Amino acid sequence: MRKCIIWGLGKEYEEILQSVHCEILKGHMSIVALVAKAEDIVGKTRDGWPIITKNEMTDLEFDYLIIASSAWYHEIYKEAMAAGVPSSKILNGSIFKLSLFDFKRYVSLIENPITILSNDCWGGVLYHALYLPFHSPTVNMFVPEESYCKLISNLEYYLREPLQLKREGDMRKNYCPLGKIGEGEEEITLEFIHNTTFEDGWKLWERRKKRINFNNIFVKMGFDYSEKSEEYLKVFDSIPYNKVCFYSAQTEIAGVVYLKAFESYVMNNGNWTRAVGYNAFCRQMGPVFKSIDILKMLNGEKDYIREL
Repeated sequence: MRKCIIWGLGKEYEEILQSVHCEILKGHMSIVALVAKAEDIVGKTRDGWPIITKNEMTDLEFDYLIIASSAWYHEIYKEAMAAGVPSSKILNGSIFKLSLFDFKRYVSLIENPITILSNDCWGGVLYHALYLPFHSPTVNMFVPEESYCKLISNLEYYLREPLQLKREGDMRKNYCPLGKIGEGEEEITLEFIHNTTFEDGWKLWERRKKRINFNNIFVKMGFDYSEKSEEYLKVFDSIPYNKVCFYSAQTEIAGVVYLKAFESYVMNNGNWTRAVGYNAFCRQMGPVFKSIDILKMLNGEKDYIREL
């Protein structure tokens, strides 16, 4: 059981209170105190927990500080850091609003930081949605399927080899910078779709690859049917990590998922068009959370699919 302090007694505190009580009943956490500004404190307790000021907070033993204020999150975060609370102990209270939230599963991704490898922006979007620190070098980039298969098949090699310029970005021509690693048949391409220059992409790659936790790697693939689909699926099947592959056809390979949510409708030239496939599904996180128990999936549990 993790001992926690909640900082903030406004609207968001009320919104997450029921979820907090559920986690307490599950035995996943306890609340040792609530923090508020001295001028905002009316009584000595609320909901059975003592109310204290930030100056009294450091006298208590606790595992996590939960900030229950999205509007003032960054200001409170800075105050907490100034008071000596490590960043690894500070959580965004909005996590309690996540679908099927489970505190024990969530903190496992904090205490054993998860490295989410993704062939597109899905990984970065998921880190944001879960308020998790980035521990992945593939955030904010696109890796073509063939290159991605090579990367996840021989990860340590590609992290060891230097990232080189393949093509500089040109915003006037709508070109993103391209990098490459390896030579000949081993070469892979990284597309820095959110960077204007190769140097910017290179700096992010170098910084983030140092954060990789090889003890908790999760690989996500996602693609629609092509002539090379069977080849890609064999590579996915062979890798040793916790993994998921979203694919636009049915298959018996473990970890490859086809969801009914793929059969969505998108606006195309003023008309609603049925768009079957992974790309239509993963443009937003809303459908993902409705179809998958994300925290179960990232923790390696097998019963993570909510709707087929």
